[in-house]
Amino acid sequence: MKIDFEQLYRAFIQPRLAQAQGLKDEEIEALSDQWYEEFNHTPNTQLGGLTPCEYYTQFDGPTLLELAWDYWEEGEELPGQLARALAQQDQDTAQAMFRLLERALPSVRGEMLELLCQMQYPPLLEVGFTKILEQTVEDEEKQLWVEAVQQFGAKAAEKALALMNTQVDEETEQILADILCQWPLEGAFERLSALFCQANPEHKAFYASCLGKLGDERAVEMLTKQLKDPKLDYYTYCAIRDAAEELGAWVELDREFAGDKDYEAIKMAMMEEE
Repeated sequence: MKIDFEQLYRAFIQPRLAQAQGLKDEEIEALSDQWYEEFNHTPNTQLGGLTPCEYYTQFDGPTLLELAWDYWEEGEELPGQLARALAQQDQDTAQAMFRLLERALPSVRGEMLELLCQMQYPPLLEVGFTKILEQTVEDEEKQLWVEAVQQFGAKAAEKALALMNTQVDEETEQILADILCQWPLEGAFERLSALFCQANPEHKAFYASCLGKLGDERAVEMLTKQLKDPKLDYYTYCAIRDAAEELGAWVELDREFAGDKDYEAIKMAMMEEE
C-alpha cells in the first residue's frame, strides 16, 4: 500500500501556515525544517496512531521490500521514511532487493543501488566493476554503477588500480582513473602520472584533474612543466593550471590564447554580460 506522505504533511502544516501569515517567505522557509521534524514525530490517525518515523518499523524486511516495489514498479522514488527503514534491514533483504534490480525501471535503479550501498551489500562491489567493464552497458546505467562502487571508498580504489594494470579500453581506463583518484593509495600517483604523461592532448585535461583530486603534491612539478607547452589549447591549459593550484602551486606563467575557440567563446560571453 502506497502512502502519500506529502499529502499528510500538507494537512499537518495547514494550521501552521495560517498562523504564519505575515511572515516573509524566507522566514517560512526557515521554519519548514522544524515543521517537517515535528511532522515525523507526531502521531497521525491516518497511520493508525503511529508517527511517520514509527510507521514502517512494524514491518519485516520482505514486507518492506514489497511496499517499496509498489513505488519502484511505477518508477517512483520511495518516501524517505520507507527508504530509511529499508536501509536498516539485513543482508537477506539486501540480496532480495539486488535480484529486483534487473526488473526495475532505470529511473529508480539509482535509488536501489544507493540503498544497497547503505546496507553494505558485499557483492555490489564486484558486480559494479563487472558492469563498468561491460561494453554493452549503457553510459547512464554505467554511471549509476560507478557511483555505487565509489561508496566502497578505498576498496573501490584498490579494485580500480588492479584493473588498470590489465588491458582495458581508453574510455574504461578513464572511468577507473576517476574512481582511483578519490583515494591516495600506494601506487595511485605513479599510475595517474604515467597516464597524464602518455595521454593524447585531448585527454591531458582529464588526467590533470585526476591528479588534482588525488592531492599528491609530487604532481606539481610535472603539471607546471606541462604548462609551458606552446601547443596547449586554452581549455587544457586551464585544467592543468587549476590542478596545479589545487595542489598548492602558484602559477605565474601567462599565456596568450587569441584565436583559440574556447578562449574566444568565453571572451565573447563576458563582453555580452558587460
